Amino acid sequence: MPAPIRKRPTQPFDEFDTLIDLLSEYTDKLNALALSPPVIVPKGKIGPQGILPRLKPIAEDLARFASQQIEFGGLEPLNRLELQLRLAEFEAALEGASRTR
Repeated sequence: MPAPIRKRPTQPFDEFDTLIDLLSEYTDKLNALALSPPVIVPKGKIGPQGILPRLKPIAEDLARFASQQIEFGGLEPLNRLELQLRLAEFEAALEGASRTR
């Protein structure tokens, strides 16, 4: 019996949907963080102010990864545009959250 024919994916970058979802989710979280009022928390607890320094390096890595996929991921034109738009929103949210904290 011949081996089943495997269709080539039309999208060379297999994790495209996951990347879009992550960018959207964290854009929302960063926007919410930017809009939240400062909170006084008991010593030893982490409040909203303490979250951003932990998120920022990882968020910057996510932005860098998305940027690399835009340049070198071999995306279809519309997917490339969508990723560029999502990345721009994400970077603006990260900048906004950084300014308010």
